[in-house]
Amino acid sequence: MKTLGDCYRQAGLAVLDGHAMLEDWTDVVLCHGYSTGTGGNVQGIRYGHAWVEGSCNGLDMALDARTGIVAFRAIYYMAGSIDGSKVRRYGCKETLGMVLLYEHWGPWDESPTTELDRLAQEYHGVNFREWAKGKS
Repeated sequence: MKTLGDCYRQAGLAVLDGHAMLEDWTDVVLCHGYSTGTGGNVQGIRYGHAWVEGSCNGLDMALDARTGIVAFRAIYYMAGSIDGSKVRRYGCKETLGMVLLYEHWGPWDESPTTELDRLAQEYHGVNFREWAKGKS
C-alpha cells in the first residue's frame, strides 16, 4: 500500500524494478530534492521528496511514483517549487548501490558516493561513479 511519506521507497522501486508508466521512457533517474506542499495538511510546508525523471518521445517528464501522477518536468518543478539545481539524481546502478550501502530508500547524504567510491575501489578495484555511469 502506498502511503504518505513513502515517496523514497516508491520512486526507488520504480527505477530499480520498472514502473508501467516508464515503459517508453529513456534516461530514467531517481531524484531526491525538496518540494513545497500545495494542498491539504502539507500546504506551504517544505519537505524532502523523491520522484522519477526521464525522457519520453524527447520530452522531459517527471513521475510521482507514490501517486502515479506524470507531468512535464518543468510543470512538476513549478507546482512543487522545486529548485532543480538542488536536486540529486541517481541512475539505476547508483540507486542500487545507495540502497545497499545505507540499507534504506533515502534520503541519502548530499555527497553520498564518497563512501561508495572507497568501498568499490577497495573491494573491486573500480571507481564507483564511473561504473554507475557505465564508463567502466
